[in-house]
Amino acid sequence: MAGYVTVSGYKDQYNISVTTDDVTIELLIEAISDAIDAECRRQGRLWYRSITELLDLVAGGGVDTVDENQFSIAGDNSVSSKNNYKGTKYFPKNLPVSAVTKVEYKDSSGDWNTDTRNVYPYPEFVAFDTPFSAHRRQGLRLTLTVGFFEESDIPNDLKMLCNQLVRDEQQKINNNVSSFVKSKRIGGTSHSYDLSSNGQFGSGSAVFESVVAKYRQSVVYGNI
Repeated sequence: MAGYVTVSGYKDQYNISVTTDDVTIELLIEAISDAIDAECRRQGRLWYRSITELLDLVAGGGVDTVDENQFSIAGDNSVSSKNNYKGTKYFPKNLPVSAVTKVEYKDSSGDWNTDTRNVYPYPEFVAFDTPFSAHRRQGLRLTLTVGFFEESDIPNDLKMLCNQLVRDEQQKINNNVSSFVKSKRIGGTSHSYDLSSNGQFGSGSAVFESVVAKYRQSVVYGNI
């Protein structure tokens, strides 16, 4: 999977012309990008991506209450309107939601049908204008666009952080003091990246937090 920087972009940043370490750099970029995603508690890269999720279909909807501070259908914020729309919210695992491109429900025969009711995307949930009428395990299939930005428009601070972490770890590898353990393969050995091991740019540092905090998911939602 592509990372938040490219090998050529990284090498340009640090004026590296030799190709000896290109494979290592590529693996470091992927491992560190994966670690950033994990630190953000996201299910994949932070850029926009299309995903499909299965949720339990619940008669009357996903949740019985409406959050008056977050939820409004078609701009109608009245109490009576809120009461009409109770039980219409569902919480995907992949967030933030940018768009809902397809909604399908499973009927009593086990066949999937395209749903045509109005659906509203919110960053942390999706809401329907009317609730469903049946309980069905894994009976709702949502195709969503989730993420923060286009893959072609990665924020500069995120690219800079990734470059810094890759540079620091590459130097550690060259000095035989790398903190990589398990999962990624570099030079015939399995490796993964522990962000907490990097004091200057790693997890908990001011530099890291200033970039990652804006993407971190503070609460993991589940379908209720």
